[in-house]
Amino acid sequence: MPKIILIRHGETDWNRQGLIQGRTDNSLNTLGFQQAREAAPLFQDLAINAIISSPMLRAKQTAQTLADHLNYTDEILYDSRIVERDFGEANGKHVDEAYAKVFTGDILNLETEQAIMDRVMEALYEFGHAYPNDDQIILVVAHSHVIKAALCAIAPEHYTFKEKLVNVSANFLQFYPLTDEWKIEAINVTITPNQTSLV
Repeated sequence: MPKIILIRHGETDWNRQGLIQGRTDNSLNTLGFQQAREAAPLFQDLAINAIISSPMLRAKQTAQTLADHLNYTDEILYDSRIVERDFGEANGKHVDEAYAKVFTGDILNLETEQAIMDRVMEALYEFGHAYPNDDQIILVVAHSHVIKAALCAIAPEHYTFKEKLVNVSANFLQFYPLTDEWKIEAINVTITPNQTSLV
């Protein structure tokens, strides 16, 4: 029963400004790097078998910062299936202006909830089967709607895409390879005092 820990990237300037980032490839800001450093002790007692990241810059920087502070020396793996949701015409707009329309699907070229759930779960099943042993732990550094997609796909009766996830929060999943079943153990776990709760 491998454990997969989904981690949201640290803060960017667009997070701070309340702008929808989507596929815009922004860097972490100063606080975002600090958040990633402060989050590392949450995982320091875990024997991490792999770190897998979205190839987007803010996720890569978060993953590398965590790896550096955890003395993780293996190669960080990257998977394009866990890039952030494509928000179409809402990209770059303020959440107050466009976010309500995201939930109704009334946005041109918006990636659907089903589409992001399909690609994210395809990746997570693959990660789980690649590291099937009971004591294996995988850190997956990704994005808000990627993590929401996983939560909604696994437990749609409990979660929606309106779930609030703070930057560098950890979301703990247990995977059962023999039955392809998932268990959500905890969400939004963080030890950094410098949290940001945005989209």
